[in-house]
Amino acid sequence: MPTDQIAGYVHQVSDIRTPKSGNVYFDFNLQMSPTKVARGICYSPEKRLKLKEIEEKKIPVIIDNVQRSVARRRATEQEYTVKKKSKITPSVVNYSFNEAFSQTTFTLDQVAEISDYQTIKVDAKVISEGDESSLQVRGKTLSKVDYIIADKFASIKLVIWEKTINVDVNKSYSFTNISVRTFNDVKYLTTTKYTTVKQIDNLTETADATSAVQNYGKTVQGRVVALTVANFKTCIFCNMKIQIADDEATTAKCSNCKMAVLASQLGHSTLSKIVIKEDTHDSLVTYTLLDSVLNTFLASLKLPNVNTFTEAELLNLFASYQTVYFTVSEKEKLISNISVNV
Repeated sequence: MPTDQIAGYVHQVSDIRTPKSGNVYFDFNLQMSPTKVARGICYSPEKRLKLKEIEEKKIPVIIDNVQRSVARRRATEQEYTVKKKSKITPSVVNYSFNEAFSQTTFTLDQVAEISDYQTIKVDAKVISEGDESSLQVRGKTLSKVDYIIADKFASIKLVIWEKTINVDVNKSYSFTNISVRTFNDVKYLTTTKYTTVKQIDNLTETADATSAVQNYGKTVQGRVVALTVANFKTCIFCNMKIQIADDEATTAKCSNCKMAVLASQLGHSTLSKIVIKEDTHDSLVTYTLLDSVLNTFLASLKLPNVNTFTEAELLNLFASYQTVYFTVSEKEKLISNISVNV
């Protein structure tokens, strides 16, 4: 990996974090221009105090001997690892400290302008709670529940994974270290392993969340009348679709993160489109179905994953059930759960 020297203003120095496996670390954001920040990660806890003081003083610094790499979850961006031998010294830059990059508390209407994977704090009231569902994610079965939360400005979906926090409908909370995500151009929030929640005084005034509640967690029942399944390889660095020149190729170049990857190490994913004819009317609606949701459904029937099925076999499987129940997001046209009466 390339070794670099970086300069700028330090923002949002985190607490020391201790993962279940691996080394302790902390991270921070480095403002590298008037409008751009990059993530820094440091596995030398003794450097945290110095970086925290620099953040509070709002002075620019230069950090040498850092390792540049593709951001794991934002493949179009770079992130930097500060090493034990890295030196941090005051510097001069030709732009000013941008207070916006130090902001961590936001109202829900501001989420639309926040970059994906940024962790934030919001105060909101829990408006509705969806059903618990399970997903196969990277070989693990994880549980999740979709909630709708609102403040007086807007409402949004919040995904809580693995019951990491407990909340009740009609109560208000301060959510810290929740992450911003986007699917089909729609922003939502999700918990991380560092998310914490604290109950606050009830918010008496909240935005109308009727449309959000109706959009997420709607149950559709009907028959699958058509489908298509796209199989593709994915980059192990950025998880984006990657093209292979031919079946004999031993390497592949990712057009997104520009990394060359051994073909034997590429991931495999599927993306399905299914057409549902609802029981209540004759119209046909097309929804997107991610492989994690489809594999969870197949596992519930004690069947192998989708990679072992042809499109015809999969369609016949769905057709063998008179009625299939789907939990969908109408705005995103996305299926989040499938069930049948066995």
